[in-house]
Amino acid sequence: MNCKAIVLISIAVCLLNGCATIFNWDDEGVIRLDSSIDDTKVSIYNRGVLIDQVKTPCDYEVEADAGFFRKASYNFIFEKEGYYKQSHQRVGRFSGWYWGNIVFGGAIGMLIVDPLTGSEYWIDTKPIKASLKKKPSKEAK
Repeated sequence: MNCKAIVLISIAVCLLNGCATIFNWDDEGVIRLDSSIDDTKVSIYNRGVLIDQVKTPCDYEVEADAGFFRKASYNFIFEKEGYYKQSHQRVGRFSGWYWGNIVFGGAIGMLIVDPLTGSEYWIDTKPIKASLKKKPSKEAK
């Protein structure tokens, strides 16, 4: 391969990458959902839309993005008959690597590559444990 081809390939690689895509490729994670009462129903919403219902304890796979330049916004609602409902939220946040595009990835990485792969966002995957409070007996129904 001649020197000109190597230079052109190197430039193309530099221009067509995204920092968050390279360093933060996987925008998915697993959140452990648990509660003080086993077999609690968890309704899972993303951006206000019910996407799933599970029972505790379980491991639930989440994605940090919800589409092109749309961060995920999860709401986990724990409910069990005779107990007060409890809600927990997790929201996608810009990855620190996304801002590396200013230095390394350029506009293509920042405006096209990272948003297409969903890598511009990061989501906290720390376990969620709901401590459900029992309703008074006359309110339990």
